[in-house]
Amino acid sequence: MMQRHGRNELGFGAAALVAFVLSGCSGSFYARSPDDYRTATRTLLESKESSFKQCYEGVLSSTPDASGTVAVSFVV
Repeated sequence: MMQRHGRNELGFGAAALVAFVLSGCSGSFYARSPDDYRTATRTLLESKESSFKQCYEGVLSSTPDASGTVAVSFVV
């Protein structure tokens, strides 16, 4: 059996939704700029610097003539 809702209930629901959207929902979406991504990436990589060095030193200890380039690629 289908339940019918009164106009007051529907009006309240719609008003609550509009209030939610206007009060902060629309302000919670922040589009990062390229500089924001660059800064966050640099911060993350700098926090892992000791791990990178430890890995590099481990390779050098077993292969002293190792050389090359480290490339990091991200897909967002």
